[in-house]
Amino acid sequence: MACQLSLEEVWRDVGDGRVVCYLPAELQEMVINYGMTSKKALECYGAKFLARAHTCRKVCLPMKDAMDGDAVHWYLAVIMLDDKQVHLLDSYPSKKRQRSRRNAVVTMIEFLDGLFEDLYRQVEPTLDPPVLEKFSLTIPSIPEQRHESDSGVWVCS
Repeated sequence: MACQLSLEEVWRDVGDGRVVCYLPAELQEMVINYGMTSKKALECYGAKFLARAHTCRKVCLPMKDAMDGDAVHWYLAVIMLDDKQVHLLDSYPSKKRQRSRRNAVVTMIEFLDGLFEDLYRQVEPTLDPPVLEKFSLTIPSIPEQRHESDSGVWVCS
């Protein structure tokens, strides 16, 4: 998970019906490499991943970066709808790959704007969807991986 919710946050979310949405890991690849449209994404993922997206307070979007050779690195974009921010969480930052990772997130934000517009039109036509392109993109400081083959999660005994 992108973050561990405190018990207070869990009860707040349960009480007001707002949820954290987790988008599928393959969505980025389908959009960037295969040109998936927002309408097709709603058709493919709507029931399982997007049925309550109009009630989200956070959207977690896994991102994949094909590095040199066969190496693949996963990072996470967390869209904080209430704060109007997008956090890019990367446990293995790379100056060489920073621009391409950031550009991939921006591309996905543009895609999600269309997706939210289509979704709101279907389920909540009286509400305006969030305009994610206007959100600020931040890269918070998080623990880093020691090398490319670990996950950045350290277990202490």
